[in-house]
Amino acid sequence: MPPSAVLNLDEESFPGTLKANPLMMVMFYAPWCGHSRALEPHFEQAAQALQGSVAFARVDANSEVELASAFGVGAYPTIFLLKQGGAEEFQGRRLASNIVEWVREKVGPAVKAVASQADLDKELAQRGVLAGFVASGSTAFQTMWTSIAEKNRALGQFFFLDPAHDGGNKIVLHRGLDEILELASSENADLAENQALSFLKENLLASFGQIGEENFLQYSTSGADGIVWALFAGSGAKQGGGCEADDCVNQARANAETFHQIAVAFRKLRVVFVDVVKYKDYVKDELGVTCFPAVMLQHGKLSGEKDTEVFRYTLHAKDGMTFDAISSWLQQVLSGAIKHDDALTAEGSGLSCPA
Repeated sequence: MPPSAVLNLDEESFPGTLKANPLMMVMFYAPWCGHSRALEPHFEQAAQALQGSVAFARVDANSEVELASAFGVGAYPTIFLLKQGGAEEFQGRRLASNIVEWVREKVGPAVKAVASQADLDKELAQRGVLAGFVASGSTAFQTMWTSIAEKNRALGQFFFLDPAHDGGNKIVLHRGLDEILELASSENADLAENQALSFLKENLLASFGQIGEENFLQYSTSGADGIVWALFAGSGAKQGGGCEADDCVNQARANAETFHQIAVAFRKLRVVFVDVVKYKDYVKDELGVTCFPAVMLQHGKLSGEKDTEVFRYTLHAKDGMTFDAISSWLQQVLSGAIKHDDALTAEGSGLSCPA
């Protein structure tokens, strides 16, 4: 059996190993934790795949309490990418392929330069659920843009359109299905780094957009009072279950006007759709929905803070998703006229599938 590609570190060996490996993935684990044990083979496979470019290490958080505390570890396992004196937590699926893909994205160039609008359109079409940030302008602005991207990779995908923009420096933000926002320099003032970064962070989430593992943390920590989930049914051969992949996107486009209106009417709530098949376990176990189509509300702060409760409410939408029906239902929910799902019994409640 070949030697492990993952280093075992403790408080004494950690500083020297980090100094020798400026790029390092570190897993804080607990030997008794089933999730930690399940991650082990995937972490090992990822370490082997990236051997020679990124170091991989593990720390027994049960034994190295002070070291784990220094990184704010509160759950097991927790993985960080240590780079340039900073630490970024891995939030994706704990599979070798996902870990490798995520690391490669993080250690590669923070900004992708594109030579034409046609090339940019191709890149944006592949951005998935994350926002796309496109800058154009002077060489000095490109340098500033790269600095922003290096420090904020987790926000989305950063691009720089090579041909100089005649109107000065500009940032174009692409989010959701087709939402585009723009920030440009004026005749009297150029864009400062803090101004550009504030624009990205304040406008990061679409009024109606797709949610996935890559941006779930952005939604759950956005400060919203809850999330409205559009859960579309599968179409064609997939009828009877939830939607999958492009089918979800197509149905989201068909219903976009309705959910944009919901987002405007209920500004304290985030409005999203999801690939129901891909995230079937979360949809069933966390959202409690097994019948589609449906609209589901998670009401409460989702950031995981202590002493916060999140309640679930489900509206079955077999007769279609209309603004009047959804807004009326949300108004009743928020006024307390409808009980949350966990307080209901299956008989005659939102928990039972409609006939």
